[in-house]
Amino acid sequence: MILIRGETEKTYREFSVPIMEGLTPHLSRLLDEAKKIGLSPNDQPFNVNRFSRHYHGKEMNIDQVQAMYRKLTDKTGVRMTPHHFSHTIATDLKQQPAGQIDQSLYRH
Repeated sequence: MILIRGETEKTYREFSVPIMEGLTPHLSRLLDEAKKIGLSPNDQPFNVNRFSRHYHGKEMNIDQVQAMYRKLTDKTGVRMTPHHFSHTIATDLKQQPAGQIDQSLYRH
């Protein structure tokens, strides 16, 4: 499970998101490598500032995430937002057999 902190959500509610079993070893490796380079458990492992020539902040902010989605949209010609991804995932989850997916995971 990945814990989403309340202060990062518009509703300020904390919640957990399940991860696919096959993803676990990759995330574990990522976190191990992050520790090796000095990142703390509170640092953002996917922070774009580490790889950018333009941004140098310690934490990635919502404007940077939105800019990334705008760039993806421009390059692909397909409008992308985090909300679109969450709806795609929710649609896939709803196609699972009844009772296997907790409705609270949809976050709507």
